[in-house]
Amino acid sequence: MKPAVILSRAFLVTAAVSLLAFFNAAALRVHWDLDDIGTSRRYWEDMTVAFSLYETRDWGPTPVLSIDDAMAERIYRRLRQLVPQAAARSDLRPWEFWRTVEFRSFRNIAPFELRFSDDTGRSRLSFLGFRGLGGIAPYLPLWLPFLAFVPLAFWIMVESFRCREGTAGILFLLLAASSAYLLEALTLPYSAAGFHLLAALIIVPLSLFASGPPPSASGVWLRVGLTAIALHVAAWCRSSSIIAMPPAALLLLIALFRAEAGASLKRRALLALVLLGALAAPRALAPRQAHELWVGMWEGLGDFDREYGHVWSDPGARVTLDQEGYVMERRGPYWTEESEAIFRRLVLKDIQAHPVWYAQILLRRTVATITQWRLWPTARDSGWTYQPSQHPAEGVTDTYYNFVKTADVFTASGRTWEAPLWSFWVAAGLFFALAFHRRSAESRRRLAVTSSFAVSALLMPVAVTTSSGMETQVFVFTFFLCAAFLGSQALNLLLRRKTA
Repeated sequence: MKPAVILSRAFLVTAAVSLLAFFNAAALRVHWDLDDIGTSRRYWEDMTVAFSLYETRDWGPTPVLSIDDAMAERIYRRLRQLVPQAAARSDLRPWEFWRTVEFRSFRNIAPFELRFSDDTGRSRLSFLGFRGLGGIAPYLPLWLPFLAFVPLAFWIMVESFRCREGTAGILFLLLAASSAYLLEALTLPYSAAGFHLLAALIIVPLSLFASGPPPSASGVWLRVGLTAIALHVAAWCRSSSIIAMPPAALLLLIALFRAEAGASLKRRALLALVLLGALAAPRALAPRQAHELWVGMWEGLGDFDREYGHVWSDPGARVTLDQEGYVMERRGPYWTEESEAIFRRLVLKDIQAHPVWYAQILLRRTVATITQWRLWPTARDSGWTYQPSQHPAEGVTDTYYNFVKTADVFTASGRTWEAPLWSFWVAAGLFFALAFHRRSAESRRRLAVTSSFAVSALLMPVAVTTSSGMETQVFVFTFFLCAAFLGSQALNLLLRRKTA
């Protein structure tokens, strides 16, 4: 298939799927207003930072103040009043991310920055969006991950058509566009966690590219550039996104070695180093602020620890800090570099002292992620769409599973329905059984794509925790891939029978 044909078909499919996803997402958020997200600290802090940068854009070099500064706190509180009022006056709808509002600004304002333990990307991208739109668009920060989904969908379709898997690509994107879990995660006020999902999904086009027709060297380097930009923007907004870098780098190395199959070992080794350097280079420009890591690692062990006091709860972590002599009442309510160092020491100490205990936790996390057994209950039978926490160490796990609809819930025009978990297992079982039975080049490629994504999706919940909910459920897209490939095979078989 000629490149122009691939691009045109990918554009048409992406446009249709994006519209479907937008209407489904808008229907899910139709009753939303800014008062509904009044308790979302991160949204309003991102809005305060973006607003301060927008308002001071003509000031030139200005000292940056912390979001904890008294001026920032005053503007933060005032914005929580002014922005909803301005949105109500303008009759602003939740899906109108492009519309701006007007309200009286502040006499004294300076550029602000987020604290050490928060990701800065959503606030900075919102500022750029405000500049492009010429005003403050209250819903834009919430829709940024969704807007980033559109070019990713286009990339998936380009690689699908290139591999002659256009039907599977379309079916996969239709499942994604109907996933209430994905659509709510892409428009989540609580955090920019939707970027983590997008980073995980980058593995789909990369695995298609690496396992498809022999790539050209220029094609490899084009995708290296796209991957570096996409993953670092995602990590800027949600630092956990960087966990997709190792599998992405491995897939690009496979593609590079295929493109340079006739080159000498020395040349291939040199090109591999250049590739890895190109992927890693943007980290040198990354801001120092990022979501805390080690407190999450310590709390995350509460998903299966029942012996050593870990709990998936910030209050529980604060009690531990007090015991270590770090009293948060005197240091402030947020994590710092010093608290990170304490939790790093505690986590490594527990792992070194109890390796069997830690290995058992890793095994249980792997099984929990692959089976997604927490999604077994259905609302129709039990009133729950997930298995509620069974132990105090699981802390606020239920809260995290409630941030968005679970990954077995689908939507169309605002209506939702829950697919039984066993249907996902059946789809995966049929796909792998047929793929191993046929043993064709096409089957091997499909196995490579689903296996690459599955391994990549395991990294975060196994390495950190299964209690975070959204990141654990990313693995469900493995089942979506299986279903898409099965559907493609079924449609192709049906067409062949009709033409026979």
